[in-house]
This record gives sequence, structure tokens and C-alpha cells, in this order.
Amino acid sequence: MIVAIINVIKRSSIYEVSRMDFSDKIRYVRGKLNMTQEDLAHELNVSFATVNRWENSKYKPIKIARVAFDEFCEKHSITFDENE
Repeated sequence: MIVAIINVIKRSSIYEVSRMDFSDKIRYVRGKLNMTQEDLAHELNVSFATVNRWENSKYKPIKIARVAFDEFCEKHSITFDENE
């Protein structure tokens, strides 16, 4: 019974969202809000190229950009598990 419950949780979107790396989170947020990379870049005050590099796992965001992304997600009621 416990194993069946765990398997259901693993298949749920909450489990999958919590296991996303940063590039997946960028892609997820853009999809959920129907935004282009350019739209998100404008919202976060970074360049389109920066968002593109994050989304393609070329670079990780600096702390201030990560804070801006987290605040943007909070503003739009998008949450992720703290354990990355």
C-alpha cells in the first residue's frame, strides 16, 4: 500500500516540479505563463541571451538574478520545493 502511494506521488506534477533543475524551472514558468524568453528577460531585467543560456543549461544565474526569478515566481503563485 505504501509503495503504491509513493508511486502515485512520484507521478504527480508536484514531485516532478520539485525535482526540476533551474533550466527546467525557466522552461516551466515560461510555459505556464505563456511567455517568450524575451518576455521573461524583460520581467527579470536581464537580456534575452541570459534567459536563453539559463534555459539551455549554459549558465547558472547569479544570486541577484535568482532572487528576481524567485520573486517573480512568488508574484505569479508558482512554487517549487526548496530541496533542489
